[in-house]
Amino acid sequence: MPIVKLYGPNGKILDRPIYKVVAPVKDNPFRYWLAPPDMWSPNPDFIVTFHSDGKQIDIFNDIETDPKVWGALNQIKNKITSYPKMVVPFQKKNQDVITKDAMIADFIEDVLLNEIPSIDDKIHEMLDGILKGYCIQEIIYSGDLEHPRTDNMAGVYDILMRHQRRFGFTMDNEMKMMTRGNMIPGEYVPKNKFIHFRFDPHNDNPYGNPLGNKIFWWWWIKKEIIKFWATFLDKFGQPTALGEYARGLGQPEIDELLNLLQTIQTESSIVFPDDTKIRLLEATRTGSTDGYKQAIEYCDSQIIYCILGQEGTSSSKNVGSQARDETLQFEVTDPIIQGYCKNIETAINWQLVRFLVEINFGPQEGYPHFDIKHEKEEDTKKVAEELSAANELVDLPEDWTYKKLGVPKPSAGEAVIPKKQFGVSDFGNPSELEFSNPELVKEFAKRYSLEEIEQMAIDDYSKTSGKALSRLIDELKKKQTTMML
Repeated sequence: MPIVKLYGPNGKILDRPIYKVVAPVKDNPFRYWLAPPDMWSPNPDFIVTFHSDGKQIDIFNDIETDPKVWGALNQIKNKITSYPKMVVPFQKKNQDVITKDAMIADFIEDVLLNEIPSIDDKIHEMLDGILKGYCIQEIIYSGDLEHPRTDNMAGVYDILMRHQRRFGFTMDNEMKMMTRGNMIPGEYVPKNKFIHFRFDPHNDNPYGNPLGNKIFWWWWIKKEIIKFWATFLDKFGQPTALGEYARGLGQPEIDELLNLLQTIQTESSIVFPDDTKIRLLEATRTGSTDGYKQAIEYCDSQIIYCILGQEGTSSSKNVGSQARDETLQFEVTDPIIQGYCKNIETAINWQLVRFLVEINFGPQEGYPHFDIKHEKEEDTKKVAEELSAANELVDLPEDWTYKKLGVPKPSAGEAVIPKKQFGVSDFGNPSELEFSNPELVKEFAKRYSLEEIEQMAIDDYSKTSGKALSRLIDELKKKQTTMML
């Protein structure tokens, strides 16, 4: 194919970009996990390779048994899965969503949020990759004889988590799967069949960047300290039993006395001859056990700092600091949570969503976006009041307003619930603008007595609605005076 020359405004030939990859992963001379072309390369993580005692990635399962690690990770997982989720259709800038893109988005949303047993459970499993670096999930498609669909489309019947140790990657980052019949070199996985989630991804490393390797040494040191502490307590926690016997006593009698002394350590009552001398030696120590406790607490604080991003999020340091720590927890973990959500969205959008769209509709100019609403939670009522006040001064962009409220914008022809007239339908205090409608004023006056309206004005006079109620009271009093005359 002839090369098309590109000319700039001044008539000079422009340099064309180099389209091919010039620094592929397989040519990296510093990548020490080299492997033959058709063979999967080992996980390059230092902990997995050299400090796992042969457990490989399963060493991170041992780390997860630590209560601090498990608790902090589950706090993150549960927080992410609690967020609302939606699918946003592809939309060109400054243009309305076209019908086809809306239809594709509706299909993807139906598959992800309705057909899959629980997208939250699948995301919870996917987040196993935080500690281990990556997570592999197999997509079980629907639309065949075993899992039929009425619309002849390919959906998703389920997403099943697979053990990371079964999968490896070649020097070209192609995924291979180990089976009973083909452990080495393994089998290449089918296209569009697996979701490969990587935590803190780097292109040179398909195994991800596990959080477990940052926690490992603190976890290991803590485990060793607990062992020493248990030995210390065993040695100094109870006195040593001392038995005295007369010189020349036979070995059987000595053994019997030793058994008797050992019984003292476990039994609440014993009997022995009156000529046997037994006493207890209280071990003396100059040091305190606080050092073990402080060392363990320091290791815990480092583990929590690594996972949540702030030492103060783990527990209260002193009296009166609980509220401060709870506030700090949300402030500090929010950016971390957002980062994890972005990782999840990237994996689902660039793999699962694209697989489904291209299988059912072919390649598209743009694709719908699976969105986890992970923005910092705001009081919806407060946001609505602020938007209402702002709208009295300026016109608000419609799309931005829907996003601010966290409500999806209705598509063309979609059934909607009309906006409520809060003063009438919710029986709440009316706003200033509602009293510009005479019909609403009449309706409100029918529902409440003059005494009830006066009490509303007293309770809420500092707000705009209170002032509006005061005007209503004045109008009602004028009407009563007119009727009396």
